[in-house]
Amino acid sequence: MKQDVQALATHCIVDARLWAHAMVRRYGRQSIAYQTLLPGVTLRAYLHLPALVGYVERRHTRIVVGLPMASLDRRREAIELFEHEAAGAGCRVCYFGVEEEDAELLDNRGRMRLGAQPVWIPSCWTRTLETHPSIRAQIRRARNKGVEAHEWPVECVADSGALRACLRDWLSRHTLPPMHFLVEPDILAHLYDRRVFVAERAGIPVAFLIATPIPKRKGWLVEQLVRSAGAPNGTSELLLDALMGAVRDAEVVSLGLTPLTLHGKKEGIEALWLRWVVQWARAHGRRFYNFHGIEAFRARLAPDRWENVYAVVNAPQFTPKDLFAILAAFTQEPLSLYLMRALMRAAGWEWRRMWGAG
Repeated sequence: MKQDVQALATHCIVDARLWAHAMVRRYGRQSIAYQTLLPGVTLRAYLHLPALVGYVERRHTRIVVGLPMASLDRRREAIELFEHEAAGAGCRVCYFGVEEEDAELLDNRGRMRLGAQPVWIPSCWTRTLETHPSIRAQIRRARNKGVEAHEWPVECVADSGALRACLRDWLSRHTLPPMHFLVEPDILAHLYDRRVFVAERAGIPVAFLIATPIPKRKGWLVEQLVRSAGAPNGTSELLLDALMGAVRDAEVVSLGLTPLTLHGKKEGIEALWLRWVVQWARAHGRRFYNFHGIEAFRARLAPDRWENVYAVVNAPQFTPKDLFAILAAFTQEPLSLYLMRALMRAAGWEWRRMWGAG
């Protein structure tokens, strides 16, 4: 009865998204906290705690954006309430994007190490540039090509045809079809408290960076770093340098999850099937996703540390069923159909690569 009253109260909120936004700003600890507000994410509010859970349901699994947002002393209660409701609906729960410092809250559960996120301390960025001349050289290369990076007012972003053209060009060069859930490709119309830095050449945008707050860590996540084909080498480094200068008083800046990276705390994978999947993805996944290129680029930027990121389920073991549920959350269509489209794009990519080499 109490839960029914709470559910009814949730629907009586004049604007649930405004309330959710306030909760994210107050309690968001995970780097992906603001992705809770993206279109397609279901919001579950517990007003009496208060607490907020953002999730999508796929294959009888509720996949949560990070962890429930609540005060530290109420998070465990929010987890128990949400899992009780999920069990009543015949669903498991998977917490996706759980960060290293919060993983202990979910001890004795099945989990998969997704990879790690590189983290910088903005106040140390000047020292990083001094000790890594290769980064300085890349920034100088972009400037020598006439590229300038500036923060744009939010009101100039949402309706910018130039930024959307840049985004379309970037997406067209991806091997995988567009994904959603935590990697929604078009967030220009859903900025909330985000900041946007744009690289321009001769007054024309050639790249942009979207920085998203991490409220409780007093930091920023680089949620998107988009480059058009015409962006000179060093443009990404120039945008990151502009961000570091603008948020120098922040405690952390993260470039987000680097999937399957070998950086970060080393951990053994007990399940043989999961070890095989990770090894296969690293060896052959380049046809679908440039794991090695992204990992190498971020490592060259000399992060101050790498923090592990996990998917954790409310069960003793992480199973193939959990992995397929996560994949279904990102594809937002039957997985078989998405894989068929991905294979077709990958075949085209291989053909163009071979033809170009010839």
